[in-house]
Amino acid sequence: SVDSLKSKGIIPDYNPLLVKGQLIKCKLQLQKTFKDEKDMLADYQKSMEKEKDIEVKSLEDYMAKHNLKGVKTTNGAYVVLENPGDQSLKADSGKLATIMYRGYLQSNGKVFDTNMDTTKGHAEPIQIPVGSRGAIQGWNEALPYFGKGGKGKILVPAMLAYGPQPQGSDIPAFSNLIFDIEVTNVQD
Repeated sequence: SVDSLKSKGIIPDYNPLLVKGQLIKCKLQLQKTFKDEKDMLADYQKSMEKEKDIEVKSLEDYMAKHNLKGVKTTNGAYVVLENPGDQSLKADSGKLATIMYRGYLQSNGKVFDTNMDTTKGHAEPIQIPVGSRGAIQGWNEALPYFGKGGKGKILVPAMLAYGPQPQGSDIPAFSNLIFDIEVTNVQD
């Protein structure tokens, strides 16, 4: 009952999908059982690794189709360098990198955010403390390939971005992301 969800605070309010007085009907199918939590977590980890392998293969296919040559990071992001920038000022872990970027979905090319123009409401460079929780894992692995003035692309498999967690309506769950970036500054 949608009304039960509302009364228990599970949904904040009724909406066009969850209408007062309606019922939600579901069909469930038990797919696996586990002896204990350890077995369940091992199976989950195996599933996530399989998903990541599929995502990395998808990025490799994209690169082949678009004639891109890149370097694979430790966990499967790809870096395509147009200009590596000043390698004596690398955007390495512990540094603060100032970045201009355009992020889009690999699946359809839809831009979900950018500061390279004002189409997403901001055009200021962002500052990322490299190697911190201030950036997705794919960026933390890829940024050290760039120095000050560096330009290129970062292709990030979903599991090194947001994985199964959608980010609003712009980034669906399990989305591979591509970023055009320019590192405008690197500092301590």
